[in-house]
Amino acid sequence: MLQIAAFKATGDQLPRKTKGPVRLSCEAPEKEFPETSCRMLALARGFAAKDASELCAPATLAKRCQGDSTCKQCVADLDRMAWKAPHRACYAITYVDRPSNDGVKVVSVTRGKNSASANATVVRMRRTVLR
Repeated sequence: MLQIAAFKATGDQLPRKTKGPVRLSCEAPEKEFPETSCRMLALARGFAAKDASELCAPATLAKRCQGDSTCKQCVADLDRMAWKAPHRACYAITYVDRPSNDGVKVVSVTRGKNSASANATVVRMRRTVLR
């Protein structure tokens, strides 16, 4: 289920380095994801330690997971399989870093002839913000 959720969220297979921590998280004998599983999976996906800690803050983890449709589906699937605290693993696997709203600024410079003079050059600049 975690591999399916990762594919739905990122459009890619679960990274090879993440498969080990997923396997370790899933081997809990009482079918409960440990508290550290979110951080461990986030680190295995390549997030920095500080980012993994912020991403896995336990106070709001379940709430943030409910706000993401892929994470919510992952939790529902694992709930049916009697896993306890599945949001710990699901959120770390399905989280996708959203780009900032600033966008990318592109400046285009074009040259053209001035109709008033045969030797003059007009430079036009256009600024475009891509989101």
